[in-house]
Amino acid sequence: VNVKNAKQVAQLAAQLFNSLATLHTLPADAGKLLEAAALLHNTGHFISDTGHHKHSAYIVTNSDMPGYTDRERQLVALLCRYHRKSLPSTRHETFRLLQPDEKRVIQMLTPILRIAVGLDAGNEQKVSDVEISIVNKVVNVTVRGSGDLDLELWAADRAADSFRQIYEIPMNITRAK
Repeated sequence: VNVKNAKQVAQLAAQLFNSLATLHTLPADAGKLLEAAALLHNTGHFISDTGHHKHSAYIVTNSDMPGYTDRERQLVALLCRYHRKSLPSTRHETFRLLQPDEKRVIQMLTPILRIAVGLDAGNEQKVSDVEISIVNKVVNVTVRGSGDLDLELWAADRAADSFRQIYEIPMNITRAK
């Protein structure tokens, strides 16, 4: 695992989680799950680059995670599973078997994790900060960083499609002027 990338994604995910609290209305403990998933989302590359998100979920599911209950570990595994490709769906048994409040946690955190991953798409930690404003029911994400951020902005905007779908609210991602 690229530790610098994992820490960057975790930091950005935490910023997004805190800034979007009025929209997701999740308890603070959900942020702990998001941070763990951000740190572990790419562990599946150890097994294979192909389908690494599923391998990440497998590794987390079958690992000891001191400080996390078995249920929390399962939720972290699901966040790793959904950090790319398909969204949470009842066609996936592990998601279908969750309690309604747990399903909501996974649904609300998945887009946040995806956007954070996108904001370090080049694995170069170019993004230094994100600022969120919500104006007229539109989420505006202003990204600060150094160098060419085109890849990060493109990847984050692509990931924001999941946010738009799940939160049912528009999101704009732009670079600070």
